[in-house]
Amino acid sequence: MVRILKPFSAVIATMLCLGLATADTATVSVLGDATYTIPSSRGKVCKGTGAYPSGTACPLKGDEASGGCREGVASYKHGKCVAPKVAQCVLVSDDTWGCAYPEKETEAPSASTDPRVYPSGGYHKKDSKHGDYPKGDNKHGNYPKGDYNRGDYPKGDYKH
Repeated sequence: MVRILKPFSAVIATMLCLGLATADTATVSVLGDATYTIPSSRGKVCKGTGAYPSGTACPLKGDEASGGCREGVASYKHGKCVAPKVAQCVLVSDDTWGCAYPEKETEAPSASTDPRVYPSGGYHKKDSKHGDYPKGDNKHGNYPKGDYNRGDYPKGDYKH
C-alpha cells in the first residue's frame, strides 16, 4: 500500500513545485497583439476599470509571447511573437485599462540635442508654479525652484 502512494506523492510534489514557480508571474494581453507572461518583479499587471489601473506592468521590448501568437498581430515575425516595443498601460476603452503599443516612438526630452525641445505641457507659461522646465529634467537641472516675486533669483536672471 505504501508503494502505491509514492507515485502519487511524486506527482503532487511536482505539481506544487510548478505551482510555486509560476506564482511569480501573471499574464497580460496587449491590445491587438498576443498575451505575455510578466514576472511579478515588474509589479502588478496593467488592468482595471475606473480612474486608475490596479497595476501598470506591461510587456517590454523583446519579451516573448506566451499565448495568442498568430499571423496578423503586431509582434508576429517568423513564426513567433516578440514585443516590438515597450507596451504602455493606457485606457483601451471608456474606463477600462490595458496594455497597448504606442502609435509612434517618443523621444525623452533629455535625449534631444536641442535645448528648446520639451514634452508638451505648458512649461513656458509665466504663471507656472513649477517654473519653465519639467521637474527632474536632468539636462537642465531641477530649476527654477524659487519664486521670482520673493527675490530668490538675481535680478535679470531667468525672468521673462
